[in-house]
Amino acid sequence: MKAAVLSELKGLDKLSITNIELPVKKANELKVKVKLAGLNPVDVNLLLGKIAYNVSPIPHVPGVELLGEMMEDGRRLKKGDRVIVYPRLSDGSCYNCLRGMEEICDNGGLFGVATDGAYREEAYVDEKYLFSVPDTIGDETAVSLPVGGLTAYHALFRREHHTGKTVLVYGASGNTGIFSVLISGLSGMKVDAVSKNDWIRKYGAENVFRHREIPENNRYDLVINPLGSLEFEDAIMHLKSGGEFVTFGTMGGSKVELDLRTLYTKELSIIGSTGGTRRELKDLIGLMAGYREKIPVGKIFDLDDLGKAIEAFSTREAGRILIRVSS
Repeated sequence: MKAAVLSELKGLDKLSITNIELPVKKANELKVKVKLAGLNPVDVNLLLGKIAYNVSPIPHVPGVELLGEMMEDGRRLKKGDRVIVYPRLSDGSCYNCLRGMEEICDNGGLFGVATDGAYREEAYVDEKYLFSVPDTIGDETAVSLPVGGLTAYHALFRREHHTGKTVLVYGASGNTGIFSVLISGLSGMKVDAVSKNDWIRKYGAENVFRHREIPENNRYDLVINPLGSLEFEDAIMHLKSGGEFVTFGTMGGSKVELDLRTLYTKELSIIGSTGGTRRELKDLIGLMAGYREKIPVGKIFDLDDLGKAIEAFSTREAGRILIRVSS
C-alpha cells in the first residue's frame, strides 16, 4: 500500500511516498481503509523535524486525523461503516484514566505520533478508538472532529456546560476557533468572535470584533483564547467576575504577565485544556449530526503532494488543508 514515510525525524528531506506492508495485526485491531486525513500543526512540526520525542516507530508514518471506511466487522462496528479515529491513546489504568481524564493519560500518546498514523492507504486501529459518523456529517467536517472539534468541545465544557452563558472566542477563524464558535452556538450560548473575517457569523457568532476593538464594557462568562500570550491581557479584561479563561495554544507566544489582584478580586479561573475524551467525541458527533454548514477547506491535496500541502499550510488565508489518501 502507498504511504508517506519518514525514514528519520530530520525534516522533509527524509520523507518519501512509497509502498509499505501493514504491520502484524494486534488484538482488538480492525482494518480501516483511509480516505481523508487532516494536516494539523502537530503533523507539520513532525514532518519538519521539530518533534523528535515520543515518536514511534521509526521509520514513521505521520497523520493524527483519519476518516476512513471499515474493511471488516468488529464487536460494535461493521464492514463499510464510515469512521474517524479518537487520537488520544491511553492505557485505561493510570490515575488520570481512572478519574475520567484519559486525554492526559500518564502513559499515553497521540495516534500518528506514538503510532503510525493516517498518511497511508490502510491501517489497523484498536476498535476502542474508532467512532462511526453519520452520513449527515460531510467528509471535510468529519475528519476535522478529532482534533479541532474535540479540542474546542473539551475547552468549552472543561468545567461545566455553559448553556445560556456568554462566550468570547479569540482566533475565531482558525480551525479550533471555528469549532469554538460553532459548538457554543449549537449548545445554547451567546457567542461573539474576535477575527478579521466577518464570515465567521455564519457559524454562529452574533458579533465579530477585530483585535483591540471589543467594547470596553463587554464582559463574558467564558473566554476562549488559543493564541497564547497574544491578546492575553485583553482577554482577561473582558471576563465577568467569576468568569473562566481557557487556553489551549501558544501561537502568539507562551509567556504572559498577570496582575494577580485582578485574578483574586474577581475570582477568575484560568484553565488549561488539551484534547478531549472518547465520551466527548461521541457527544460531539451527536451534536454535529444535524448541522449542515461545511467547515471551510482551503485545499485538498493528494498524498503524493504532501510536501506541497505543507507549503500551503503556512500561507493559507482561510480553511483547512486536507490530504486525500485514497478514493
